[in-house]
Order: sequence, then structure tokens, then C-alpha cells
Amino acid sequence: MNAIVRYVFASGICFAAFSALGSYVSSGPPGRLDLAARALRGEATQLALFLTALGYWYVIVPLSAIVGIGTIVSRGRIWIAAGIFVSQILSQTAVAACKPLFHHVRPAGFLGPHLPDYSYPSGHAVTSIVYYVSLAAFVATDANLPRGLRYAICATLAACAMGVSWSRLALGAHYLSDVIWGFTFGLGWMFLQLALLRRFSRAFVSVRSSGADEPT
Repeated sequence: MNAIVRYVFASGICFAAFSALGSYVSSGPPGRLDLAARALRGEATQLALFLTALGYWYVIVPLSAIVGIGTIVSRGRIWIAAGIFVSQILSQTAVAACKPLFHHVRPAGFLGPHLPDYSYPSGHAVTSIVYYVSLAAFVATDANLPRGLRYAICATLAACAMGVSWSRLALGAHYLSDVIWGFTFGLGWMFLQLALLRRFSRAFVSVRSSGADEPT
């Protein structure tokens, strides 16, 4: 089983689990873990508002522009950076399409801006995986940067990923299950993203190799 097939298989498992648990969550009252996690509501509200903003487009778009410029300057593979941004757009479109299917109402009395959509899954939790974890992996493996700077950027992106998801619980905007299964959706999407990037990378290398073999 090659890497692309493994990624697609792992993606299918994640999406199947997400769908099955989503049906279960939406059909009943909040579980014990959901109710226990409600104790986080109101914790460090100002920090939570700052971190939750990292999951919105007005932060992601300029951050992606900075990543793109940095990738060009460092002579990295700009198509991967662009692919992560496009993947983020598509994943949030898919999340928006999924939410009405599960019809899971948000917790009452959540803090921050009013959100009229449904709760399952957490789009911020999906963003933490599809965008921030993917960027961390990209910086770790592809960025032509000094090792210390790469580690610092990766640690910052990992902290953003965790903080964005925590903020949704601290603001009471989601149940814990929304966040956990948002992670699952995000992992499924990231595995699919890896399969497509691997396939595109192979096709790109093949085209370049064919071009190099042509007589001049």
C-alpha cells in the first residue's frame, strides 16, 4: 500500500467516524464530558477572544500573504503554501455545508460575537488542524530557514492550533464534542490534502523530468 492510498484510507476512517458520531451527538442531549467542559466557560475571556480571532478570515488572509511572501523569499515551494490556503477555504465550505445536516444547536449564553450557525462541528477546531498544523508541518519540512527559527515558528503555530480550539470552550461557543470531532474532520481533511499534495508533487516531478529529457 503506497503512501497516497494510506492517506486516502486514513481520511475515509476519520470522515466515517465524524459522520457516525455526529449523528449520535445531534440526536441526544449533551453528554457528561460536554457538561463537564462547560466549566471552562469564562476562563481568561480576553485571551480567548484574541485566540479565537486567529480562526477568522481577517487574520488568516493576511497571515497567508505573509507566509506566501516568506516562502518566495526563502525559495520554498510556494504551491504548497498556496495549497494550504486553498484547502482552508474548501474545508470551511465543507464545514458550513455539514452543520445543517447535524442541526446541533450551540450552547446557550456563549461569549463573544453572535454566531447564527449550528455548533457541530467546530470550524475553529477544523482550522486548527487544516491550517495551523499544516503550516507547522510545511515550515518544519520545507522552509529554507535556520533551524532555530523553524523550531520557533513551528512551536508558535502549534500553540495557535491548541489555543484556537481552547478558546471555543472558554467562550462557551461549542461543546467539547464539537471540538473533538472537529479535530477528526480536520485530520480527515489533512490526510486527503496530503494525498493530493503527494500526487501533485509526483506529477510535477514527472513533468519536469520529461522536459529535462527533451532534446534542445
